[in-house]
Amino acid sequence: MPRTIDYIDAEISHADRPVVLEFHDWYFTPCITQARRLVRASVHSPLPAQVIGVNVEEAPRIADRYAVSTVPSIVPLRDSKIVARFTGLADAGNMISALEADQIALA
Repeated sequence: MPRTIDYIDAEISHADRPVVLEFHDWYFTPCITQARRLVRASVHSPLPAQVIGVNVEEAPRIADRYAVSTVPSIVPLRDSKIVARFTGLADAGNMISALEADQIALA
């Protein structure tokens, strides 16, 4: 089922930890690779945030709201505000380390 803006708003407002929006398009190989890296990294270390996947083809309004024009993109939020942006294929371990660090205020 496609994510809606109402769904995203509800998840963000009820989250008890920071939220990470993971924007992808399943027909684009780097997005599949990014998702696999994120899952593998989360198996070895609990994620410091709630991850919500957003398919940009199914939910373009959500991508527009968060100014996502490139996939894969990762948009961490704290108190509903964007605190960082990861665009393109990123090393999930480095991303998780950055999320845990004070440098982007998610810890």
